[in-house]
Amino acid sequence: MFPFMIKCDAYQQMVTYCQSQIPFEACGILSGINQVVTTTWCLPNAERSPYRYSIALPFINQTFSSIKQKGEQFLGIFHSHPTAPPDPSPEDIRNANYPEATYVIVSLLTYPPQTGCFQILHHQSFKKQLVVVP
Repeated sequence: MFPFMIKCDAYQQMVTYCQSQIPFEACGILSGINQVVTTTWCLPNAERSPYRYSIALPFINQTFSSIKQKGEQFLGIFHSHPTAPPDPSPEDIRNANYPEATYVIVSLLTYPPQTGCFQILHHQSFKKQLVVVP
């Protein structure tokens, strides 16, 4: 599996947004060009929960439209774990509806936050390398 690459600015925006949503899980979409994330789309967690997240369909559709207008591709979904490690929970795996996406989990259990990066296919998670690039 290829590493998942994310521009430093997009990575920082993702982590900062996750921190700002404590005690709830934060979530959003990642897009970019040539398999490199350049844009972080910070979206509201419809669950408003510290243990799970979901993104309302109108926000997903609006974001996908904005990604297309920007000339980028949908590359991934991120969410935070305010009090857990950066590994997908059974619920995260069960609710992974985009097999083409890479899933990034930001753990706020430690400082600095730790990130995990996964491909989730057929209800199994496969760890990927996350690389922050300038």
